[in-house]
Amino acid sequence: MYNTLVLVKSSSGKDPQYTSAVARIRIFETRLVSRASYERMIEADTFNQALKILSENYDYRHDIEKCREGMCCSPIFTQQLRRMYELLSVLVPNSLIPKAFMLRYDIINIKILQNMAQKTSVRDPEYVELGFYGLPLLKECTQEGNYDKLDKKMSVFAQSLEKMKGVRGKEIQCDTFFFSLLEEAFKSEKSPFLNFIFSTMIDTYNIKSLFRINNKFIRDEYQFEGIFLNGGMYDRDYYVQLIGENETEVIKRFANTDYDELVQNLFDLEKKGIFSGSIDMLFDNFLMNLYKEAKTFHFGVEPIVGYIFAKENEVKHLRRIFTGKQFNLKKNLNIIERSLESVYA
Repeated sequence: MYNTLVLVKSSSGKDPQYTSAVARIRIFETRLVSRASYERMIEADTFNQALKILSENYDYRHDIEKCREGMCCSPIFTQQLRRMYELLSVLVPNSLIPKAFMLRYDIINIKILQNMAQKTSVRDPEYVELGFYGLPLLKECTQEGNYDKLDKKMSVFAQSLEKMKGVRGKEIQCDTFFFSLLEEAFKSEKSPFLNFIFSTMIDTYNIKSLFRINNKFIRDEYQFEGIFLNGGMYDRDYYVQLIGENETEVIKRFANTDYDELVQNLFDLEKKGIFSGSIDMLFDNFLMNLYKEAKTFHFGVEPIVGYIFAKENEVKHLRRIFTGKQFNLKKNLNIIERSLESVYA
């Protein structure tokens, strides 16, 4: 992977139109929660002690009082992401990338709204108060059964999703649509580095799906091959052929590839009995090590994309930490602790 990175980096990060935006991003990078702060929050004895440590961070200090009142920090974490995307819409108004990441939340909300309307969900809805269009408009569209107020691609997607049967089928369709938006956004920047990041995201998505199938985390009747996506280094059929294969064969197929260590680590987690709780963090670490390379660019959109991923990951970490503190979930904290080797800050 190192040789590939050197090659794609040498021909990326040259677009001068993002110079002023990158200068601002450099400032925001210094405000990301540091590894030392994460470790202190994890070691804190109480929720409030962890909160006090977070209040030392410039971006969070003014919102901490809201969190103390109700012992729920979710709104302030959501607000952090909202501020980031609002800022990026000003800094890089012509880039499709921030919009693609924001549309991911609209996609999630459309799925939830349709499930509730069709009574296919028995849980209370967990809407995301983020998105390009926003929850109120999506609720209106779903209630009316008319998505014409969205752009054409989103409208076609929402109508198609409404007809899809099965929870797994809906999830796959949502993932496929989001990746199509992200691919379009990344390709519009003509950056070999972003193209490499995208293909890696597809590969890691497929590897994760393969392990979930082979470890029986996915058990429904939806055809397994439909889970895998094209667009990575290996096509869909490569993964289909590995369904049901044993550890030796899977490791053999990924030997001497960019993913050999990742695959070995997955099997190691499985043997330790912590596979299901740590898989997402393992993949986040793998991708973070790539995104961190974006910090080395002085020009171009690449540092902006790196910062988006870093801030999203930061919020994910903090949600886990404070959920763990609030409900005394040591498992959450242990998973976070194992992920700190790849913090962006």
